[in-house]
Amino acid sequence: MPELAIDSRNSGKMLLESSVYLFEERIRLRGEGFLARKSILGDLDYSGVTVEANGRFRLSPTRNLMGLVTLKGGTSRGSLPLEDYFVLGVDPHSSNLLRGHPFTGSGRNGAAPMGTDFLLGNFSVEREVALLPLFNTANLAYLRMKTEAFIDTGKAFDRARIFRQGK
Repeated sequence: MPELAIDSRNSGKMLLESSVYLFEERIRLRGEGFLARKSILGDLDYSGVTVEANGRFRLSPTRNLMGLVTLKGGTSRGSLPLEDYFVLGVDPHSSNLLRGHPFTGSGRNGAAPMGTDFLLGNFSVEREVALLPLFNTANLAYLRMKTEAFIDTGKAFDRARIFRQGK
C-alpha cells in the first residue's frame, strides 16, 4: 500500500506549536503543525495541522460547578505514515480524546475512528464533591473528589479511503 507509507522509508519531520490564552486564561486557542519533506532528512512528503479551542467556565459559584468545552479539528496532506494518521479514542497517549471509544478491539489496534482529517468536541460538567486533607498536614496536601458528566462527539474522514469509515 504505497499511500500508507508502512515500509522502511524514513520520515524527518518539523513541528510547530503555539498557544494563546484569552479572558483571564479561561479560553485557550492552540495550533499545531507538522511538515515532513525529503529535504528534512527523510523520504516522505506530507504535512498537517490541528487547531483547538478549550474553555473552562464556572456554572455555579455556590455549588462548585464547572463547564469544560474542547473543540478540535485537523487535516493532513500527502502519503502519511500510519503513526501520523489522526486517531480518535481512549489511549494513554491519545491527543484526540473521544471518551467511550477504545483504540483497540479484541486486543488489536484499529477499533477507533482513524483518518486524514477529523472533527472532535468534548463537553463536560464537573462538580467538586469534597476536599479532604491528606497526612494531617497544615493545608499542604488535599484529595479533591469530583463527579463528572460528559458528552463527546467526533468524526474522522479518510480522503485516501484506506481505512473503513466509522460512524
